[in-house]
Amino acid sequence: MKHESIQRAIELSESYKESQNQPEPVFIQKEKDLSVSEIEAFNGCPFKYYMTYDLGIRKWKNRNMARNDFGTLRHDIVEKCSDYINGEELDIDMIIEQMCEKAKHNATNSNEQAYYFEQIEKQMKITVRVLRYQNMAGNFMIREHEVDVREENGVYSIHGRFDRKDTFNQYARIIDYKSSNKELNTDLARLGFNIQMLLYVSMLDELPAGVLYFNMAPRVIKNAKLNQVELKQFYKEYKMNGLLVNDESSLEAMNIQHIDDILPMK
Repeated sequence: MKHESIQRAIELSESYKESQNQPEPVFIQKEKDLSVSEIEAFNGCPFKYYMTYDLGIRKWKNRNMARNDFGTLRHDIVEKCSDYINGEELDIDMIIEQMCEKAKHNATNSNEQAYYFEQIEKQMKITVRVLRYQNMAGNFMIREHEVDVREENGVYSIHGRFDRKDTFNQYARIIDYKSSNKELNTDLARLGFNIQMLLYVSMLDELPAGVLYFNMAPRVIKNAKLNQVELKQFYKEYKMNGLLVNDESSLEAMNIQHIDDILPMK
């Protein structure tokens, strides 16, 4: 009996290796529309997938704005300031202040929440200006926010949403906003993780130019007034991560000013 148990464990181990450390494809387990998040969740832990997507068990929410709620506010502010990022002159300070004030009505009146709103207001006034600086370095312009994509192959359907699509002529790049540093790891993608952006860009009608992450986390400013060298270094702190398609036309259009503190170019 002991020998049989050991032999069975060896067989299971070999089977696990042959599957490239992946569970059975999620669309075989459940016939339905799939989001890319569901696929990654299943690849990470089938039981967690079952609890979350089959049983619908999720954390209880209260009126205190959680971290993801503040993330939504940041996304909304960037979308509202799209024309400014694309080059138009707008009073973004007033826009941001009004949006933060409106969001306060949906949260509890506490010192902690008031502090968070104060910090977000300050941070987003800087973030939006950085996004404008990055965008104005090239010819790509924001075309859509909260972009829905879908692809079907006759057996199953995969759908998802990303934060922003920029276009120039026949090219498109997608940008996702993050609250911390995020890198596009192709080794993880081969294992079925970190695949969202790669799938999304493959679903676009335009020619893909790249996939990028923008980190919205605040950076520290040591001086209230920065000289040109310090300002350049500050902008470099916001340099986006991701992958760019090796296409001379699209790369040139993304950075016609050849500024080295914007995109992950080597």
